[in-house]
Amino acid sequence: MLVTEEKLSSVRSEILALEQAADALNGPIGELRRAIHQLEAQKLNYLSEAKQLRGTITLARRLPVDLLADIFRRSAEHWPSCPHIVSQVCSEWRTSASVPSCWSHIWVKLDSPKAETVIRALYWLQRANVGPLHLTIEIQRDTPNITRTIAILLSHSHRWKTLFVVANFVEHVNAILQLCVLPCPQLISVSVSISEESSLPESDIHGLRTALGFNTSNLQSIHLVRDVLPSPSSLPANLSRLDLTVLCHDGTATPLEIHSLLQILENLPSLSTFKVGLPTEHTRTFTAPTATNWLRFPAPALRSLSLTGDPTLFQLLYFFTAPLLTELHLQSSVDPLGSPHEATGEAMLCFLEHSMGVEVLGLRDIDIPVKAFEQVLPLLSQLKFLRLHDSEITDEVIHNLTDTSLCPILEGIDIRWCGMLTGGVLSRLVEARHSSPCPISTMTILNCSGVTEKDILGLSCYTQCYLSVFDLEDECYIRKCCVNKRYTQRFRARQGTQLKVNWRNIHL
Repeated sequence: MLVTEEKLSSVRSEILALEQAADALNGPIGELRRAIHQLEAQKLNYLSEAKQLRGTITLARRLPVDLLADIFRRSAEHWPSCPHIVSQVCSEWRTSASVPSCWSHIWVKLDSPKAETVIRALYWLQRANVGPLHLTIEIQRDTPNITRTIAILLSHSHRWKTLFVVANFVEHVNAILQLCVLPCPQLISVSVSISEESSLPESDIHGLRTALGFNTSNLQSIHLVRDVLPSPSSLPANLSRLDLTVLCHDGTATPLEIHSLLQILENLPSLSTFKVGLPTEHTRTFTAPTATNWLRFPAPALRSLSLTGDPTLFQLLYFFTAPLLTELHLQSSVDPLGSPHEATGEAMLCFLEHSMGVEVLGLRDIDIPVKAFEQVLPLLSQLKFLRLHDSEITDEVIHNLTDTSLCPILEGIDIRWCGMLTGGVLSRLVEARHSSPCPISTMTILNCSGVTEKDILGLSCYTQCYLSVFDLEDECYIRKCCVNKRYTQRFRARQGTQLKVNWRNIHL
């Protein structure tokens, strides 16, 4: 049907009217859009004000200044730049970080440009005020900054509390110590870490006895990290703690001498804590002296002995006694031998026959024969804590402890990855000792496949049961080797009713 002129004119008039009506709505729409923009801007202002107000009631803002300052101080122990960075967060943090103790950990990198090194040292010293100083000096290559920077630090030597020198070569360490000629009456700890060893025949650290007035100061502890053992004559005779971490960077894994460790022990009569550690990636063997050229001698003040390394290191136990020893920790850093450590068992037995005051015995990644265990237990009349990690100790050995004449004051057992033990023998042990003058008060059980949830519930009727690592300094916590969150979650889900009854004695 053809559209007539009249119809065409009518439609066009209607279209024009509709378009005019639509155009008429642009004004109200614009006003509404402006209103929306204004509301959105107002909304953003409200949210911004709410965010600012929320920031005023955060935990960090509610913490007392002294507590927040203590957090910053502890952080600065491992992160020296902490006070400088947190001061830029807000005024409250700036106030807390202004406490002098937060600036007491001073890190000086001598390889940095001279002006930067000096300015940083002066700035930290100024902020630390008159409090004790914990110094970390790092040097990786030859630099002209040593003399000027060390002179600035030495002007405050009376405030030095700890000193840590990190260097590539022993020559750098000696260069620093030779400049340290002023006494440090507050200095209690010195650590030296050398990442590479010089090919020069003379590689000892000079100045540990003479620099900084070590012999007349209150120096108590030295920690050395390097490829070689120190000579006894290089160490201050009044040391009470010595920690040796022995590395192996050259790949040759040259055997070390037990004789060297014995000389160190013999020349440090005041030593109360002695640690020797060979990390897994740096394991080296030890060669022991023959019985004809070395006699057993006493370490009169030694109270704690910790040996970590190849099992040949444990031969050290043959050659000295420690009548006052209270803690003995042995740890193997090599792959499992697949059989009991016969030589380690014999060395332990020989040592404990003349050092019978041990209160804490820890064996990590070490198996000794059942017969050796049975011979050792009667020697541990003062034992309070027994700690075993990745041991194949059997039910037979633990059953012997039901006799309260063995280890009569034993109060804590810590077993981890001990797959041969069953929960039944542990239950009989704690039950047998429950009525004794010294019952088993704590038992830590981690990843022991022979101990069931039912066993743990039974144990909790007599003792405190720990199924997780709670000590932040515990090596297992650091390594994450004993963390089993799925197990504790399943235990909590399956034994929820019993946990409500024994919740005070089961720690997940």
